[in-house]
Amino acid sequence: MLRALLENERSESFSSGALEAGNASADDLADRPPERVHRLVAPTASSSRRAEILAGLVPTGVSWNATGYTLAVSYGRHDVPGWSDSKGAICAWNLRRGDVDAREEPDAFIETDNCVQCLRFHPEHPALVAAGTLDGDVFVFSLDESDAARRDGDPLVAKSSARPATLAHREPVTGVHWQFDLAEASKRADATLAYDLVSVAGDGRALVWDWRPDAPGAAGKKIASLKFGHEIVAPHPETRRATTWGVASASFPTDAASSRSGGAFLTAASSELSGAVKNAASASFVVGSDGGPVLACSARASKTAAEEFRRKIADHFADASSAPPSLSRTAVVSQHEPHAGAVNGVSINPRDASVFATGGADGAVRIYARRARRRVASLHPSAGAAFDVQWSPHRPLVLAAGCQGGEVVLYDLFDERARGAGGGEGEGIAGSLGAGRDASRPRARFGGASGGGGGGGGGGERRADGDPGEASHCCVAFNPALPEYLASADAGGVSVWELGRAFARARPGEEEALADVARAGLDEVA
Repeated sequence: MLRALLENERSESFSSGALEAGNASADDLADRPPERVHRLVAPTASSSRRAEILAGLVPTGVSWNATGYTLAVSYGRHDVPGWSDSKGAICAWNLRRGDVDAREEPDAFIETDNCVQCLRFHPEHPALVAAGTLDGDVFVFSLDESDAARRDGDPLVAKSSARPATLAHREPVTGVHWQFDLAEASKRADATLAYDLVSVAGDGRALVWDWRPDAPGAAGKKIASLKFGHEIVAPHPETRRATTWGVASASFPTDAASSRSGGAFLTAASSELSGAVKNAASASFVVGSDGGPVLACSARASKTAAEEFRRKIADHFADASSAPPSLSRTAVVSQHEPHAGAVNGVSINPRDASVFATGGADGAVRIYARRARRRVASLHPSAGAAFDVQWSPHRPLVLAAGCQGGEVVLYDLFDERARGAGGGEGEGIAGSLGAGRDASRPRARFGGASGGGGGGGGGGERRADGDPGEASHCCVAFNPALPEYLASADAGGVSVWELGRAFARARPGEEEALADVARAGLDEVA
């Protein structure tokens, strides 16, 4: 697949030259609704083995690779309350191909034994993608046919070990995340091997996997061994009893600067960091639970505890009769105002990890500052559930929500402040959005049913034509390398949208406005 990408390097389609085409000003483009530039087609021929696998499956996750030219989509099911024997798949498209819209097949197709519920590209290696399945397995695949790990054409790099069985995921995996490990980086020449893989699931577990070829128990078997594990335990808001909360969604600091300075998922090796770095990572990820609570968590582990965990894992591989380690209870740093139902999406702001957003089954999209228990803002993008939320990696105060019906709703909260919605002149964004005030005027709506979407509207909203259909769940992903592009996937298909140059880079004062949000609620007790 990478060879195909290189062969299309001179293509004008989806290129930086195409991005700069035209003489329209940014202000002109700001008034233009998002435009669908690619409609990607999964195999549909009735005689196709691939089409047979995809029958009854829907997109469950979408991810861009590090170059921004390859888009991968996972296919699974949301309508299965328990286990399922349905197969799953991952499709990937190279968007540098001039004929990408005309092709009836993706550039890469990976079949799995069970539904794939989530996926995420490696942040540096453009061909490595991690995935989690309905039956609790975690995988790493390579899309590069020349990769040494792909013996006999097998794209599998590693699969989560079933040993010890008591520590594997027992419910569907709801998220996979790559986390930089300083200790691994210090001993490896290949920077792509410096990342651990973290999976979260409906069983309330957050597991850290060593997917590398030299992982304990791997020995050429393509096994990812458990490196450390946590249970998400917090008091129930009504009974105050310790409760293990199923993870419906989770978010980790995603920018490289945060990860490399220690703001990542902490295990034994990184516990040797300086006190200042440890403090920066003390609330290292945010969990959206299946029951409504929103939890800021610390995954800090002592060096002794993590080394003991790894020793017991190694002993267990050597002798299955030896006692396996126990999972650590994750420290909940703070509980935030809950949703009324499952928290389907969580996103930590990539510019400031103290600001995060959630989207819930109750239809609300909320913005929080870590220091405040109550939300800073409440957005209502749709009459139905919100299934995904993502901050833009390029505009600090631009937020996208994937909603029921396949509609994508885009908010520009800095623009909201500029228009003075909800607050007076000079109040700043915390005044405009603070104290839990509604700020439900989207910048744009697109995708989904042509008349879909509710809540919001009014001045400044731009609408793009949608498609009729029965689409329900919707997942979204901003392009990490090409700022103007966003992908969405739902039961109606996979689309790539051009947002316009107004969304390509931060505006003057926007970073300061984000800091204003982070400071909101300092007078509250977290």
